[in-house]
Amino acid sequence: MKCARAMFVLFVLFSCEQPLEPTSPTVDSVIISPSEAELFVNNALQFNVVVEGVGDFDSTVTWYVNGTAGGNTEHGTVTPEGLYTAPIVVPAGTQATIRAVSITDPTKWGSAVVSIYAIESVTVSPQYVTVEVSQAVQFTASVVGIGNLDQDVFWYINGVEGGAGMYGTVASDGLYRAPDIVPAEARVSVSARSIADSLVSDSAIVDLYVIDSVFITPQPDSLYVHQEQRFSMLIYGEGNPPAFVNYSVNGIDGGSERYGYIDVDIYTAPPTVPYGEYYPWDTETVTVRVALVADSSKHNATSFFITSGITYLTIDPVYPTVIPGDTIQFTFAIHGNPVDSTVKWFVYDGMGGGFYEGGNSEYGTISETGLYIAPSEIPQGTDVFVLVRSAVDIQKGANADIVNF
Repeated sequence: MKCARAMFVLFVLFSCEQPLEPTSPTVDSVIISPSEAELFVNNALQFNVVVEGVGDFDSTVTWYVNGTAGGNTEHGTVTPEGLYTAPIVVPAGTQATIRAVSITDPTKWGSAVVSIYAIESVTVSPQYVTVEVSQAVQFTASVVGIGNLDQDVFWYINGVEGGAGMYGTVASDGLYRAPDIVPAEARVSVSARSIADSLVSDSAIVDLYVIDSVFITPQPDSLYVHQEQRFSMLIYGEGNPPAFVNYSVNGIDGGSERYGYIDVDIYTAPPTVPYGEYYPWDTETVTVRVALVADSSKHNATSFFITSGITYLTIDPVYPTVIPGDTIQFTFAIHGNPVDSTVKWFVYDGMGGGFYEGGNSEYGTISETGLYIAPSEIPQGTDVFVLVRSAVDIQKGANADIVNF
């Protein structure tokens, strides 16, 4: 009995000391970081890889770009250490897939996607602007290129990021604020540079100014009908004030037929002297006003009369005698310094029945040359008058009283 117990103990001890079977190396996963990235052409990005598994496995991986080990010039290259370099031009599809494959277990791999882009141009808008001191203007920058573009830019004033007080400042959103005084160099450069590609930029010009007063010249007392007159605006102040101005005539941009037209800075007087609508014997004044387009509060005006240069007209004969159906040749003379000697002929009755240009069958007709033809029947109860009047100045005319009808 004692011998049997000893053998049993020895058997148990022998069984517990047997060595375990060795575990085979196993790769569970391959993880690449970053998993997504954006990269400018010809730039490099370092990828990191973590290989997880069990046992004494080899953590080495093989790097691929779009299925090609080590990559190629079309989609970019990758080193054995995971340093990816984008191609020099954006590939079709604008993306590249980076893959790290375990050499221990090629079925285990991790991947990342790189979006590749290229900046072609940056355009600043507006390209030119005039800004009064202490005022602000909003600039925008448009970034054009290929791929998923980074639209961000850095803003500069005369080459200084963000600007400086002497020439103004510019915020990250492109809002430029002019300085409080005009600097010695009143022209400022505002530029935007791509953050993604510092070699691509654009710039705009800002002319700084301050205006004390404006004055329109010349300031005539009168102009003739049809006369042309060039006006100009004198600006008193500092810097480079805006050159764009707006002209109006009697409150109408560009003018009108009644008061004359102005094209850019050339005013053309109306074809007739403007008289008052309610007081037709009063000549109306014409006012030409000029104002800065950028700041309409800066303006000046000049007022003048329109004249025909005519002092008065005479007609001959003044008291002609005529019988029904007879003809009379009237003549006229214009006195003064007329710029337009065109006239119009009228026939009217002395009872206020109306004026008839060229006459009519009741009171007789008159041609453009002043040839009057009496009617075939004598009009009853009224005198007949012939009026010659300036075509450009309705208040200048002369009458003839036809008697002994």
